[in-house]
Parts: sequence; C-alpha cells; structure tokens
Amino acid sequence: MYVIVYNFDFHDKSGDILIEKEEEYFNNHTEYKYEIAETGSHGTFLFTKFNISTEYKQQFRKDMREFYETIGIPGLKCIIFNNEDELLHLLDNDPIF
Repeated sequence: MYVIVYNFDFHDKSGDILIEKEEEYFNNHTEYKYEIAETGSHGTFLFTKFNISTEYKQQFRKDMREFYETIGIPGLKCIIFNNEDELLHLLDNDPIF
C-alpha cells in the first residue's frame, strides 16, 4: 500500500515532526512494514511505501488517516492507495499551500 502525505513543508519543523512521529508510530505497529519513502522535488509531498498483509489493509487505511490527523501539523493531508502509479506524478508538482 502507498501513502502520500501533503500540504506541509518537509524542510522545516513540519518535516522534523513528521519523521519523529512516524518513527515512533511504526516502531510500535510492526504489522505495518515500512519499505521506502521519498519527497517530491519541492519537499511538499512525502511518498511512502508499505508492505501490508491482506488482513490489515482495511485497518491500515483507518489508522493512517487517524495518525496523520493527530500528529500536530495543521492542514496535513494524506491519500492512501493501492497502485504506485496512481499518484506518483504528484511528487514533482508545485507546492499547493
């Protein structure tokens, strides 16, 4: 499964908060296997790939939405999707905020 987080600046305090909170969260949720992450060229999108077993896919969607809504970055948004090619083009878009 794939997650794109957007509407923040990865290069300022928001990026530090995001990385710290993700590391803490995924160390405690081993059912969600983090594989890779990369930012877009402007640092306003973060693309993350996870290896999720079928039994956890529905819960993963719910947990990710809740997690990103509550980590303390105002206006932060996320999109969760199954196919890597669906939204990767967003990584190099101009900032939207």
